[in-house]
Amino acid sequence: MNNTVKGYILLFTTAIVLISCSSKGDEEIPSPPLDEKVAVDLLWNQRVIKKNYTHMNSNDRGRQPSLCGVSDLSELIPGKPSNVNETYSCLEGGTIAASDRSAPSAHLVSINYSGDEYIYDYPNNKRKTGFAFNPKRGNPNEPIEFQFVNLASGYTSADSLNYLREVGFVFSNWGKSNSGNWAFKRDFTIGEFNKDIQLKFFAKLDYVNKTSADKNIYITCDLRYVFWDNNNQKVRADLVGVLVYENLADPNSSNPIYWSSSATVGNDPSERRFIRGKLTQVPQLGSDWKEITINYNKFIEMLPDPPAGLSYDNAVISGFDLYSSLRGQDVVFSVKDVRLIGYSPDK
Repeated sequence: MNNTVKGYILLFTTAIVLISCSSKGDEEIPSPPLDEKVAVDLLWNQRVIKKNYTHMNSNDRGRQPSLCGVSDLSELIPGKPSNVNETYSCLEGGTIAASDRSAPSAHLVSINYSGDEYIYDYPNNKRKTGFAFNPKRGNPNEPIEFQFVNLASGYTSADSLNYLREVGFVFSNWGKSNSGNWAFKRDFTIGEFNKDIQLKFFAKLDYVNKTSADKNIYITCDLRYVFWDNNNQKVRADLVGVLVYENLADPNSSNPIYWSSSATVGNDPSERRFIRGKLTQVPQLGSDWKEITINYNKFIEMLPDPPAGLSYDNAVISGFDLYSSLRGQDVVFSVKDVRLIGYSPDK
């Protein structure tokens, strides 16, 4: 893959109907669909209010030690499944795990950084390379604010400058086996919401340093889902990512699809697309806090139809990711109040 391609999937609109309005004379008439549907929170830690997250450090060379110091599992999540406990341990080698294989509500992920590159005092620390998450919260009833720091312009070797580096959130669902817990309340399918799945969050862009015109910086929101057959076997694993910030080598392209792949990932056939939100009516990050809403309906339809004999009722959501991606550049952005919502018909 070239340097415009995401190296791999993290862990194994019209769409945007931002409650759009039409007008009749001077009277604004709300768009009716949301009024006719039931909103379902998909995450146990909706809005990420509870401190229940761990660091996950991945690398092209394999899983790397995670940092216990930037992980926090100090707050319980009411209503979580009964198989979840809080007996997480930081094991030798930096693995953060629970004896019952339960998972935290979210992972803070760094890709292709080493643990000793974590910047504990950003922005006071003037290091030119490294990553940080900087969680903070003024009130225990408020969402936690995360600042995702991804600094790679300070590397000096050509290999290091060309290395793909990603920093952000990952929310994963373990799928139909029920062998462990998940960030989601249960297995949700694309079909039960008729593809009307919306990601909402507040975000702002804090810093950008684009040192090379021929390289890309982007921030994307990826929805992942897997088609299962009646024997609980994976048939296809799909991903649709929507860019909410882009600083590209070819900004004048009119193609709304930034990247497309039809290939086998691991052992699974996969359809993956990155969509340019800038060209598809998705709000883009700026210097001030802004609420971003992505309705994945239209974007899911930009991928191939379900495999033969299956429908979206067979497509179980396997997770979603919100992260920055770059090579030899810098970007820092802040996120809070992350919500993933499915809108089901009121039956």
